[in-house]
Amino acid sequence: MGKVNSENYKFKLRILSLLILAILICGGIFLYKNFLTNKILYEADKKKADKCINVLLVGLDIGDPTQKNNEKIKRTDTIMLVKFNPKTKKAIIVSIPRDILVVVNGKNQKINNVMALKGESGLRKQIESMLYQRIDYIVKVNYTGFRKMMDAIGGVNVDIDTDMKYDDITQNLHIDLKKGKNVHLNGQQCEHYFRWRKNNDGSGLSDGDLGRINNQHKFIEAVIAKCKSPSIILKVPGILKALPETIESDMSRDEMIGYGLNLLDLKSSNIKMVTLKGTPVNISKISYLKYNENSNREILDLISGDAPAEVADVKRENLKIEVLNGTSVNGLAASAANKLKADGYKNIKIGNSRSKCSESVIKLKNDKLKFIVANDTGIAKIENVEANDLGEYDAIIVLGKDYKK
Repeated sequence: MGKVNSENYKFKLRILSLLILAILICGGIFLYKNFLTNKILYEADKKKADKCINVLLVGLDIGDPTQKNNEKIKRTDTIMLVKFNPKTKKAIIVSIPRDILVVVNGKNQKINNVMALKGESGLRKQIESMLYQRIDYIVKVNYTGFRKMMDAIGGVNVDIDTDMKYDDITQNLHIDLKKGKNVHLNGQQCEHYFRWRKNNDGSGLSDGDLGRINNQHKFIEAVIAKCKSPSIILKVPGILKALPETIESDMSRDEMIGYGLNLLDLKSSNIKMVTLKGTPVNISKISYLKYNENSNREILDLISGDAPAEVADVKRENLKIEVLNGTSVNGLAASAANKLKADGYKNIKIGNSRSKCSESVIKLKNDKLKFIVANDTGIAKIENVEANDLGEYDAIIVLGKDYKK
């Protein structure tokens, strides 16, 4: 396949919105046909889909413009893991940047190329091994029905942070979106909103695809709000017409209806959206994001169910940490501080404890920080103290004889 301009030939579908939309629609169709009169059947279908599930959402690019029907050469320019728990009525959405570095058949690849090389099963295994999560279903979204789908729901309103101006005559692509609050977008404008990364003059998103993901999260929130509106029922006929052109999934109809009904109870405040972190690297003149498990520990804890959702918003560089040596081993605090700095901490002070101790301990005023600091240090003992006892610090780490340098 020849080299093509990604701005011209790739439609960076942000597919989470479509999955949620599709599931809500399936539930809506059921309600629409039954007019919510058969409550027993309604509750029975909800109970059929009461298990916590992980859904891998992938949005396919157009591939080779001369081979639009060749699915094997299409890459996954959008990858997300959605974890939905009907019992707790909470959902976690993990966006996976397409430039994450992986190794396939002994060669460096971007994760968005895995499906083209190894198929759905290859991508599934890659994500499962990276996030330590079993994937229950895969949902694929293509670009052809996107505009119709967005028009079918009546478009969405979003805040646009900067003017978006980009033209490509060869593709009849003319993006012209103005900065503003609560801007209404029709189907075509929704496409433009997600295709845009830079303007004709070269200005645009400084962080590339990560910036697109931020726009995507804003768009998801808008679509969820629109789909939870009672007026969505009146739009079912148009949505039904667009849906077959948009998604493909191994989830059964009954499962989609069941989970759709459960999603109707999902509050926006119970949806957490996060993005995997990566370190920019350049290998053989190709830019990648190098995934580091330690840097993503809070996200891994979050999707494993061990940490509160708020943990994903905590930034290590903003935490003030004091590390105290509670042993007679020289340089122990400095060694621990260096390890923390490698994990992204910047505000660290070291010193000696007033007394010796045999067991290391982390003193906190904010309980949710234990999921981060404990994982990064390997110290299991946590002591919750009053804010006055910590002074200016978010956490004080006292190293005991059990701590290994």
